[in-house]
This record gives sequence, C-alpha cells and structure tokens, in this order.
Amino acid sequence: MLAFIKRGRISLDIGGREFISLEFMEKDLNLNLKNLRPLRFMRKFMRVPTEEKGVLSRLSEAKELAKMLKSKGYTVSLIWEGEPIIIIGKKARPILARVILGDSIEVKDLRKVLDLLSRLRR
Repeated sequence: MLAFIKRGRISLDIGGREFISLEFMEKDLNLNLKNLRPLRFMRKFMRVPTEEKGVLSRLSEAKELAKMLKSKGYTVSLIWEGEPIIIIGKKARPILARVILGDSIEVKDLRKVLDLLSRLRR
C-alpha cells in the first residue's frame, strides 16, 4: 500500500470515536492509535496474543516484516498517546534491543509499549 499512496491521511471512526489515523508520506506510514476498544475486540476475535510469551513467539514474523520494509526503503511508526513508541523499517535506529529485535525494529518507549499491551489485555 505504501508504494501506491504518496501522501495523505485517513482516519477511521468507530462508534463516533476516532479509532486510528493513518498518515502517509513518501515511503513512511504513521499509525496513530487513538482508541483501544475496537483493537481489544479484534484481538480477542482473531486470538492475537498480548502476553509476553505470545508476543515473543511472534517476534520472528515482526523481524521479517521489518527487514522487508527496510530493504524497500519504507518505515512504519506506531504512535500511542501522541508519541512514536515503535519504528520498523528504514528509519529504525535500535540501540539496546538490536541483538533481540535486529536492526530494523526500534522500541522508542518500552514503558509505553508495555502499557499498551497491558491495556489491550483488559
């Protein structure tokens, strides 16, 4: 999708509340989460794990996606509470987690990532 859309912004409202906004820029995508209620429902429906053990088992899939994005020059940023918390792809600059996550995934704010996972479990 990033290859086709050069610039723009899409917001998705569910139940009268903004759920997520997608901001497209040349080879960049910002995913700005606003409301977790629809995400909680989808997680339960699709059986997506939020526990640390389940998340770690999906890590290799995330690493492959991040490598592919980086090789094509794309970056995806997950924004929560107005701040980027995870960056994957070309612009990722991992420091501490490079050994575990590789060089294409940057965790900008581990505390917020853990908070987000905790909120998704509720």
